[in-house]
Amino acid sequence: MKPAGFLALVLTLLLAFGSTRVESEVDPDWMDGAVAGTITSFDPLPALASTGVVLYQVYGQHGGDWSAWLAEHPETADNLPERSSGFLAGLLRLPIGGRALLRLFATAYPDEAPSMVPIGVEYGTAPQNMSQVVGDLAQRDNDQGRGYSVTARDNTTSNLDVRRLTGNGSAVSWIVNIPGTRRWSLHAGACANDLGANLHAMSGDTSALEQSIQLALIEAGVGIGEPVLLAGHSQGGLTALRAAEGLRDAGYSVTHVLAVGAPSGYAPVPRHVKVLSLVNEMDVVPRLAHRAVTGGVGEVRFSSQLGGVLANHRMTGPYRDAGPLLDSSTDPAVRAFRASAHAFTDRRDAEIRKYRVTRETGQVTKE
Repeated sequence: MKPAGFLALVLTLLLAFGSTRVESEVDPDWMDGAVAGTITSFDPLPALASTGVVLYQVYGQHGGDWSAWLAEHPETADNLPERSSGFLAGLLRLPIGGRALLRLFATAYPDEAPSMVPIGVEYGTAPQNMSQVVGDLAQRDNDQGRGYSVTARDNTTSNLDVRRLTGNGSAVSWIVNIPGTRRWSLHAGACANDLGANLHAMSGDTSALEQSIQLALIEAGVGIGEPVLLAGHSQGGLTALRAAEGLRDAGYSVTHVLAVGAPSGYAPVPRHVKVLSLVNEMDVVPRLAHRAVTGGVGEVRFSSQLGGVLANHRMTGPYRDAGPLLDSSTDPAVRAFRASAHAFTDRRDAEIRKYRVTRETGQVTKE
């Protein structure tokens, strides 16, 4: 690297440490991106060569199918927001962190107050193991009303449910199921499970979907002290992690969170809550922000390659099929999660209250 390039790199990193727009701790992936961006600003040939290799692989080997290429190279997504924001910081001398960049994108999606409508009650059996908890989440994740759009005019689709578990002479317990993203349009609409909710959750803001969980608990009649498990896939898993601590502060006994295929690194580990994560190593979504496993967090990883980004991420495909791994894992943290979760796996009956959550227009909420 030329002296001017080295000085530019040092200046960029110093600005990043001192800027209030960057998180209090600079991510190592951001640092790597900043180094690469600064080098590229002075010598773009290596970056252009790498880009050429990728384009050859996509169009020469995969017929232009970016999804197939990315599914084959999921490591490309590892902490991508941090690495890409670091690259831009180095390339353009703009000290901006990954979360700040996400917050900038999120401004295009004003997240408004939630509107929650009960749309029915069903009755079924309570789960008897963690695999069945995953299966129930898959059922809600697949309840798409024959479409992936939850709009203000759609009165049949449930994008949240609360299950009241009873029987076998035990006290009442509850499971909340939160599906993943259902609308990827760049237009901010009424759907609460859309791209905008992703950006707000990943940037640290409270989304309408997150706010709706407490509304659903109130409407369902969840009592103080009754144990609650939050289960979510993808965006739903991230939302569950973010909501857990606030619900506990509000007086609810949220004791467990199950995050399936979620970018869990964007949410702090909630205090006094046991967390279990299920991750497909071929799925790019959890790789976007994956944290190292720490005390109190159980994780089960598996590998299922179905040849496409969405196929590797689907709740009704690889994740539902991998549910039994949660019951057979011998990892101490996973075993501790199962041992403490009997309130959700030893009941007999389930009363399932379904809700449709949308955004209420005209009432933008702020953190």
